[in-house]
Amino acid sequence: MAHNAITEYKNLALSTNVVNSWEHATQKQQTVANARKTVITEVESLQATLPFYKAVKQFKENINFQAVNNTVLMAIKSLNNKVPSANTLKTWIASFEENGLAGLLPNHKGSTRKSYGWEHLALTLYHKPQKPSLKNVALQLREDHDFDTATDHNVWYFFSLLPAELSDKSRWRIGTKLYRDGQRQYNLRHTENMQVGDIYQGDGHTLDVYLKHPSTGKLWRAELTVFQDWKSRYIVGWYLSNAESSITTMAALSHGLGTYNHVPLMLYIDNGCGFKSKLMNDDTAGFYANFGMDVIFAIPGNAKAKGNVERFFRVMEEDLNKRFDTYCGSDMSPDISRHFSSTKMHIMAKKNIHVPTQEEWIEAFEGWLINYHNRPHPEYKNTTPAAMWAQLNNTPVHDMNLLVKPRSKVNVRRGSLIHQGRTYRSTYLHQFNDQELVAEYDMHNDSAMRIFDTDGTYLLTVDLAHKKAAIPTSRLEQARVNSLKSSEKRLQNKLTENRLRHAPMHTSHVEQLKEMELLTTTTEEVLIEHSEPEINLNEMMQDGLFTSKADNEDELDLLNI
Repeated sequence: MAHNAITEYKNLALSTNVVNSWEHATQKQQTVANARKTVITEVESLQATLPFYKAVKQFKENINFQAVNNTVLMAIKSLNNKVPSANTLKTWIASFEENGLAGLLPNHKGSTRKSYGWEHLALTLYHKPQKPSLKNVALQLREDHDFDTATDHNVWYFFSLLPAELSDKSRWRIGTKLYRDGQRQYNLRHTENMQVGDIYQGDGHTLDVYLKHPSTGKLWRAELTVFQDWKSRYIVGWYLSNAESSITTMAALSHGLGTYNHVPLMLYIDNGCGFKSKLMNDDTAGFYANFGMDVIFAIPGNAKAKGNVERFFRVMEEDLNKRFDTYCGSDMSPDISRHFSSTKMHIMAKKNIHVPTQEEWIEAFEGWLINYHNRPHPEYKNTTPAAMWAQLNNTPVHDMNLLVKPRSKVNVRRGSLIHQGRTYRSTYLHQFNDQELVAEYDMHNDSAMRIFDTDGTYLLTVDLAHKKAAIPTSRLEQARVNSLKSSEKRLQNKLTENRLRHAPMHTSHVEQLKEMELLTTTTEEVLIEHSEPEINLNEMMQDGLFTSKADNEDELDLLNI
C-alpha cells in the first residue's frame, strides 16, 4: 500500500498544473494578461477582412510604422517590446476562448526538474517516525535500491521543492499530535459571551519540583489539581496529592464550591480517570449531577482545548517552582539534577540543596497565587483576574454537606488530638480518649476539623488549640524593663570610670573628689538594688582571731609535750 505522503505528492502535482486563477494573480501578471488581450483584439479586428496569417503580417507592419493607437503601443511595451509570432497569437486566442482573461496570465515556472524514478520511494523512506536524515535516505536509495542518480544533492533538491507538509514538519515524521498542536491552524476563541463563574476549566499537573514526603521524608513530586474560572482566569479551587484521582478532583472542586459558595454552569475538563470516573460522572449519583453541573470533555490529546489552565501551569513552573533548589524541569542543569534521589539526600545536604516540605511549598504557592491574580488579564488588558472575579454573581451551593474534604485517622489522648503537627481540642473530646477516630480537614484552613467515628457517623467539631503562656506576658515585660535599666546603669558606671582613668593629670583634687563621690553614690545604688545578705567583717575578724589564738595554744601544748 502506497504511503500517504505519496498520495499527497500526486495530488500536489495535479494541483500545480492548474492555471492560476485571476484572483490569485499578482499585479504584474494581470498587467501582462491585459496587454495580451489588447494585442489579440487588434489582430481579430484585422481578421475581419484578412485571413489569419495576413492579418498577423499586417499587424506587425502597423507596429513597425506605428500605425496603431497608443493603447496597442503601450501593450507591446508591456510585453518587453516584442511582437508575438503567429503561433503565439494562436495559443493566446485559444487560451482566452477557453479560460477567459485568466487564460492569458503568464504561467512560466522556470526550468522543470528531471524525474529519476526514485521520488516515491524517497518519500516513503523519509516520512518515517524514526526521522531519517536526507543523507541517510540518499544512501539507502543508492545501496539498497541501486539508484545511482540518488546523490545527496539530487535528493536534497527534490525535497527542497516540496511544501512543508511533505518536508521535515510532516505529520508522519513529527507525529499527529505535535503536527496538530504546532503546525495546523487552530480556532481563535473569545469569552465575550460568558459571565464570570459560568465555566470552570479543570486539570491536573505533576509539579516539576521535588518535595519532602510528609510521611516517608523521601523525595516526592506532588500532583496539583486546579479549577480555573474561564472568563476571569481566577483559580477558584486547588488540591495537592500523590496522584490524580476522583477524590483529589472532588477535593479541589469542593474547595472552590465551598470557599466562594458558587456553583458554575459547566465544567470543561479532560478525559482523565480522576474526572471521568463513575463516582464523578454518573448521571444519577455522580458528584457533578449532585450540583447540577454540565460537563464538557475535551478531545483526547488536544492540549489547546484547555489552553488557559495549561498556560497557568507553565507560568507557575517558570515563576514559582524555579525558585526552589529541587526544581527538576527539562531545563534544569543536569550537574545538579543528577543528585535528586532519595538515596542521595546526604549528598544534597552537603551541597546545600534544600528539599522543601509540603507546607513550605503550599505557603509559597498561596503567596504567589495572590500576585498572579493581581497581574494584568491576558485577554482584557485593563483589569486583573482578581478584579473580574470580584464581579461574581454567585449561585449558592444548596447543600454544603455534599462537598468533599480529605480525611485521615487520628488518636485521642487526654482530650486532645494531634493532626499534621497541630493540636485540636473540644469540650467533650475527652469522652473518646484512647480511641481511633476519623478527622475531616481543610488543607486551606486549619482552624477547625470535623470528627467522625470509623463508621462515618459525625461526632463533633474540634478547634485548633492555642498554647497558654507559662508566665503572664505582663510580668515578663516588666522583668525585661528592670533588667534593661540595671544594664544601662552598669554601662554608665563603666563609662565614668573610663573617663577618670584617661583624665589629664592636672585635674584639681576637688573635681576628682566630686566625680569619685558621684561614682560612689551610683555604685551604692546599684549595690543596694542587687544587694545580698549583709556580712559583718568585724565579727568575722574577731572570730578568726579567737580561732587562730586557740589553734596556736594547741600547737604550743604539743611542742611542750
